[in-house]
Amino acid sequence: MSVWGRALRSQAHRRNSVPWALAAVLIFLGACSNGANGESDESGPALSFASVTVGRGFVCGLVNDGSIACWGDNYAGQTDAPDGEFTEVVAGASHACALETGGSAVCWGSDNSGQASPPDENFVTLSTSGWTSCGVTADTAVICWGNSYYDRGAPPTEGAVAVDADIDHACALGENATFSCWGGGVSIDDPFIDPGRRFGDIALGESFTCALDESGEVGCWDHYEQRSLSVPAGAFDQLSVGIEMACVLGAGGTASCWVPDSEQEVAEAVTFDTGLDSISVSSSAVCGVRSSGDIICWGDDPAAILDVPDGEFTDVSSADARACAVSAGGEIVCWGNQFPRQGGIPEGKFAGVSLGLWHNCGLRTDGTIACWGLTFNASDSATSSIDIGELWAPAGEFTAVSTGVHHACGLRPDGAATCWSFEESSVDPYVEAPEGSFQAISSTLNNSCGVRDDGSLVCWDIFGLSDEFPDPILDVPAGKFSQVAAGFLGSCALQTLGEVACWGTFSGDTTAIGDQTFTDISVSTGFACGVQTDKQLACWPIEDRENDGLVLQVGTSNVGVFSPPESMAGELAQVSSGSTHVCALFTDGTIDCWGAVTPAPGGVAFEPFPQAFAEQRAKATFGF
Repeated sequence: MSVWGRALRSQAHRRNSVPWALAAVLIFLGACSNGANGESDESGPALSFASVTVGRGFVCGLVNDGSIACWGDNYAGQTDAPDGEFTEVVAGASHACALETGGSAVCWGSDNSGQASPPDENFVTLSTSGWTSCGVTADTAVICWGNSYYDRGAPPTEGAVAVDADIDHACALGENATFSCWGGGVSIDDPFIDPGRRFGDIALGESFTCALDESGEVGCWDHYEQRSLSVPAGAFDQLSVGIEMACVLGAGGTASCWVPDSEQEVAEAVTFDTGLDSISVSSSAVCGVRSSGDIICWGDDPAAILDVPDGEFTDVSSADARACAVSAGGEIVCWGNQFPRQGGIPEGKFAGVSLGLWHNCGLRTDGTIACWGLTFNASDSATSSIDIGELWAPAGEFTAVSTGVHHACGLRPDGAATCWSFEESSVDPYVEAPEGSFQAISSTLNNSCGVRDDGSLVCWDIFGLSDEFPDPILDVPAGKFSQVAAGFLGSCALQTLGEVACWGTFSGDTTAIGDQTFTDISVSTGFACGVQTDKQLACWPIEDRENDGLVLQVGTSNVGVFSPPESMAGELAQVSSGSTHVCALFTDGTIDCWGAVTPAPGGVAFEPFPQAFAEQRAKATFGF
């Protein structure tokens, strides 16, 4: 959604940025490992960078010596940068491409659509999207490879100096400072684009496009609905766009970012920093290169999940790239990424905690439930505000709680299931739950599962949205069970004898996990992990996706996610898995987290998004 562009207005500013498309809200970002217990394993001096590009959960930088350094999610090998000398690097969703000094393109990471298999051409610049890569050849033609949903038009065969690709369309900047677009839903019939206007940069988001003309004025428009979007006033030198946000670089290297909005004439841009030479935007982070060669990033720090707190704990839960644990003293301690930003943790003594994507709930020692998280559906939209704070939870005593994406469920002392929604505060918050008595419960996107007192399983659709996810997720296996872990595309349950059975969209018939026996299980979007009876870890796939190469890092050793590690820091008591990371509670009460990641090198720092910008993002994400 953003493009590396050759800024004709200011050749001094060269830009690397990243396009990628959000495939689903539950494609959770992973976490960067800094070694065992979150300690840094950096060595040597800090690197000095010439440019930076941000992908989905990973970042690559062009080092001043021409080499490439990448860090962050590495489940598809997207941070395994090749050796050599390069002049440019661009990052997609889970792949990256670089331009060798001789003009050849080299790509690495996910190649399921051929996006990491460049043609044998001589290029002068590159661009990547989620599953597509493009380049401008030495004879000014645009060539794209990989998967695309382009359904009309064609890339120019001559006269191009820069290109940007998105999920379903692309645009090229021409030698004459005009640009052309092709693909699905493309329109450039906007008042900003009048005949004779000359441009220096263009950048594509998932549903909107922005351009910078030679005077430095920026314009953005929705390319599906052909309507203008808000932009900041002023003249700028550089432009970069993410999935729902845009940034410009102005005088003094000042980075200003905003969320384009059709209801505003002038965008409320938020200043991030000054003294930057270039910027790059994704959906989860904004990174800039300072004149010193250091990189500063705002947003989700892929290493934050590894900042595991010291102490003894009794329970742990993770979601997205965040985690919370209950200390031995009963307090809830949280760490990890900042969207939604941390805060609002309730006081008191707790026995358990359960995290959802945007909401969290804790079970107090007195049996009451306290929930907190993103408050984004105030009853009066005119005065609504976005914050992290306390959420409504039903009164009374409970013995267990499990948090999904839009709802949570709890078990009463008599075994009855009570479920409630986080969506609306002005209507009845209770949602459907089956009658009867349960001994265990688990919630996920829009469905929950429970183990009845007789050991049988039942899964139910909370909001009546079964048409939006495949029925097999609700088709539970027969047998006697003691624990269930519900997932969006696949679920697993622990049988009373310790065996595990999994079912769901991609697993076909109910699948028994070998002859292993377990004491605890956790389900992610693409794999599950369990604590074996020997207190060691085992993980296995539950979804038919290209994650056979998914690698977890345990301490300083890389471990295949579907193979148990040879050794752990201790004996496991509980496991909680994310899409590309795992957090484990050991029998001595300590916690460790690791993932399919590469640590950031020296010279790279992360900061949270400014609060004003975090609120803009939340408003755009949740539609108010």
